[in-house]
Order: sequence, then C-alpha cells, then structure tokens
Amino acid sequence: MKKLPFFLTIVMVSLISCSQSEQTDSIIPQKDTLIVSHNPYPDGFEIFDEGDRICFIKYRNKINGYDVRIAVRPYAYYDSKLVGNAEIAFFRNDTCFMSFPNPFFRIDSLNIDTICNYDVVELVYEQPHINKSKPIEFKEFVSLPFFFLDVNFDEKDELIMKYASQGQRYINAYVAYGLQYRNGKIGYDYLYDSTRGIAPFSNLDDWSVINYTKKEISTFCNGGYSDNEKRIYKLINGKISLHRIEDYDCLGEVLARRQIFRVDTTYHNGREYLFKK
Repeated sequence: MKKLPFFLTIVMVSLISCSQSEQTDSIIPQKDTLIVSHNPYPDGFEIFDEGDRICFIKYRNKINGYDVRIAVRPYAYYDSKLVGNAEIAFFRNDTCFMSFPNPFFRIDSLNIDTICNYDVVELVYEQPHINKSKPIEFKEFVSLPFFFLDVNFDEKDELIMKYASQGQRYINAYVAYGLQYRNGKIGYDYLYDSTRGIAPFSNLDDWSVINYTKKEISTFCNGGYSDNEKRIYKLINGKISLHRIEDYDCLGEVLARRQIFRVDTTYHNGREYLFKK
C-alpha cells in the first residue's frame, strides 16, 4: 500500500506528457482563410501546378460592416478586367464570418502589373446609391462583384453575388443568398438558404427590376424576335408570388400584349389581352 502513491505519480506524469504531446501536434486554425500555402502536388498531378498563382484583393473600406478579402485564380485579363475563380470572404474582427465561392468572378479597373505580380490589391468599394422611390434595374450594379439589397421586401438586405456573363444573352446573372438575422446580428446558414431555387430569386440578371413602391420584382426573358416575356412577382399577404405575365414584341421594346394570370392559391385560365394600338 505504501507503493501506491508512487505508482499514481508515474501514471499522472505519463498522462500530462501525452496531453502536452497532443497539444503540440494539433493544428491551430488560421484566422485568415485566404492565406494559401504552396504544398507539393501529388504524383501525376504536377500538370495542374501553376505555383498557386493567386491574386489577392482587399477593400480598404468596410462594406455593410464587413472587411472583405478576395482570392482569385485568374482565367483571363482583358480591358482592365480580371476574370477568374474566386473565394470571397467577409471578416469581422479578423475572423472569417462567412465566405462564398464564385467561379464566374469579374472585377474591373485593375492594373496589369499588379495582377502579374500577384500582390495584394487594395481597392475602394463604391457603395451604390439605392433610391427606393423609383424602380431599380439590376444592371445598375454591373460594375460590382457583389452588393447588398433587400429583394424580398422584408426590410433586411440579402447578399447578391454577380456571376459574370452567366445570364441569358451573355449578360450577368445574380445569385441571392438569404442572410439570417438573429437578435439583430447577421449571419448565413449554409444548410438553409431562403432564396435557393425559388423564383424570382433564382432567375435574376441584368434585366431584372425591383419596385419597392409596388412591392414587385420582375424578370425578363428574351426569346428572340417575337417571344419576349416579363414575369412580375408581387408581395401578397407576406408571400412573393407570380402576379402577371407580360408579352413583348421586339419592335423598339414596344408592349405587344399583356397576358394576365390572376393568382391567389391556384392559377386560373382567365387571360386578358391588351393590344397596343
């Protein structure tokens, strides 16, 4: 029995040694998720190794309370425009709050020498002036890689990401992310996105228009010479639903006829045609 304390002492020393060893071998996560180290590529994959040619972009000013940093693997550079596959990270207090991939990233007005050197490019984000008293066309934001805008009329902004030239007729498409607001704090739940796959949010492009006065958001489909269609969605009883469809001809964007679907909980066949004289 007298040897028991000495035995317990040996066990405790061993446990402490193991604990310290585990702490030493553990990986401490980096705060800045955009720092990319160049690790050797696996055998057979060297052809894909471009030396981690990455362009880093940082905005000097805060955007909706965030410090925004972007890492871009360039596809091409033309007319002062950088096109590539990007990861856009939103930071608060040097901690990545949320990040989003954008395989169709484009940003304008970059110096070619800076791009070739792959230095950190510091830019000023030009905050868009949003006048909600008149209809807002999404093409007004064409120069921005992303922006914040309330697209579902709940008086809270969604994050709108531009996908360069991925819309119809090679115009820009826009992907809306439904941000979560809890106790006044903003965040993003990767498992739940209130805008994912839901019209009209899934069909936004440069030709989309939002009208805050009428609580309407419209998408336009260019079908060619005589098959152009505008779908107008309206906030009714707290839900955004398809309200009407307008058909256009191609003669100077003149309204050819209006096709109205009366919507409550179901679609009715009643249509009213208004031919322009």
